[in-house]
Amino acid sequence: MCGISGYFSKNTNSQATLEQAHQFVDSMADAIKNRGPDSYGKWTNGKNIVYGHRRLSILDLLERSNQPMTSEDGSYTIIFNGEIYNFQELRTELEKQGKVFKTTGDTEVILQLFISEKENLLQKLRGMFTIAIWNEAKQELFLARDPYGIKPLYYFNDNDRLFFASQVKALLATKNFPTAIDPVGQMSYWMFGSVQEPHTWFNAAKPVPAGHYAYINTHTKEITWNKFWQVEEAWNAPQITNITETELQEVVRAHVKDSIRKHLVSDVPIGIFLSGGVDSSVVAALIREVTNQPLHGITISFEEFQGQHEDEVPLAKIVAEKYNFQHYIRKVTAEEFKADLPAILASMDQPSIDGINTWYASKAAKELKLKVVLSGIGGDELFMGYPSFNQIPKLAKMSRLIRLWPLNWLATLAFKVVSLKTGNKRWPLIPKLSGNIFGTYWLKRGLFSFAETIQETGLQTAQSESDFLNSISPKIQINQKDLSLAVGQLESTVYMRNQLLRDSDWASMHHSVELRTPLVDAWLARQLGPYMTMIKNHGGKALLAHSPSQPIPSEILHRRKTGFTIPLAYWIKDAFKLDFEVNSSAPKTGFSRAWANILVKKIYGT
Repeated sequence: MCGISGYFSKNTNSQATLEQAHQFVDSMADAIKNRGPDSYGKWTNGKNIVYGHRRLSILDLLERSNQPMTSEDGSYTIIFNGEIYNFQELRTELEKQGKVFKTTGDTEVILQLFISEKENLLQKLRGMFTIAIWNEAKQELFLARDPYGIKPLYYFNDNDRLFFASQVKALLATKNFPTAIDPVGQMSYWMFGSVQEPHTWFNAAKPVPAGHYAYINTHTKEITWNKFWQVEEAWNAPQITNITETELQEVVRAHVKDSIRKHLVSDVPIGIFLSGGVDSSVVAALIREVTNQPLHGITISFEEFQGQHEDEVPLAKIVAEKYNFQHYIRKVTAEEFKADLPAILASMDQPSIDGINTWYASKAAKELKLKVVLSGIGGDELFMGYPSFNQIPKLAKMSRLIRLWPLNWLATLAFKVVSLKTGNKRWPLIPKLSGNIFGTYWLKRGLFSFAETIQETGLQTAQSESDFLNSISPKIQINQKDLSLAVGQLESTVYMRNQLLRDSDWASMHHSVELRTPLVDAWLARQLGPYMTMIKNHGGKALLAHSPSQPIPSEILHRRKTGFTIPLAYWIKDAFKLDFEVNSSAPKTGFSRAWANILVKKIYGT
């Protein structure tokens, strides 16, 4: 796991311009130095490209695996952020072809594969990655990002120059970055709690699309992104429906266990975040089926939750004891939060109302001197564990019926009354957005209405509400036959990619910790894609929960669902002397609005 930064000019640079390019890359690398504290490498061809690389050493800890890495003949140079979990198998295949390796890590495998297969290598990589490879003969830059978008990569074009880096704040650090806002990106933050791709907080910064690659050279005017595989395609696979539930359970067990085995490849110790939920418990149980090595389980505790349903500690203790993990319970107080808030905000790449839980869990991992931790995120998206999988299809069907009803104006009036009573201004939008599954998804999952966002922020857009939602909806082929599977696509490409994965990245990387997600794995999604209908019809999360041979504790199975939460509402109410109620339903919106405002003001001073 690392941080990458780069500069490419379509023209051969003068010495002065090249020196300035070095300064740009150094500034970007300094802004993300926590991503890779073990070494800093820089490379240039002396003409028009400069690479910077911050390394967090996980595989082959020797200097020989430092990046940037150049091929034996000097023709190709790579920088790479991520981990390739099947690199050993790929290396064996290359060695059979006569390839010789000087390192034992994954970076050289990627480089050798690219030399042989160019972009076709992407279909073979199992892992999380962003990749930049320079072809000196063609004067061509290759950029790519993994199918889930686990690892971020951003870029901006400045006339004939291209800047790219692992985080937006690295681009900002060049002092050459235009800071004009992207009103659509900013409004999407207020409506979802995180900035929605393909937008960022700024007009100039763009994310490399997940599951895509591009070649950029001196003739490239506009960057054309080519899809190699998008993870949402898993939910559109032809369905297998003729196996028994017992056979289905074995399919799930085999593939999930294989993913966990792959995610344990490392030359440094590994830990796991134990939250007391099904997902992390399953990961813990299956880890013990593939290794007996001593491992730490990490659980965060809060005195505000002690003795309440939200307290993760009692159940996490049971899991740690049953599967023989050294259990580290890390207590976090309101006072520590106040002291850490500047560091949290500094590490937050773009505003997000979530991520602080992972920030503290990663802080605990660093205290244990761990560089790698596994997390259970992704189980709800893949195995349909959220209430949204049932609620959104019902809402979509109901709203469609309302539109067909001759007296639908009565329903519209009723929704307005409900809106006034609940304070939720999205109720009247149900009939209007019923023809758009993404619109229905936002009605259930969003924070604020379009009108509330404009009122709160003063942001303006010429688009209507429906057009705005279309502009930020993921450009994917939605499963029209089964709305539950469509929700799976949206949960994975909206909520998980733009919030859970992005938050996991900046929060863990601030502490120089690599966070791995064996339930967020493109190969696992592809393997289970043909069984999605059966997974939906046979209990989804139950199939995941019953995957371990040594069953997870019954207390976990029967626990009422809760998220990996922290007492943030209590903390900010006290720290900022804010006026909202913590424990009632309507003030939850008040808390979200207050926290969203604090983030923007503290991060960007606006």
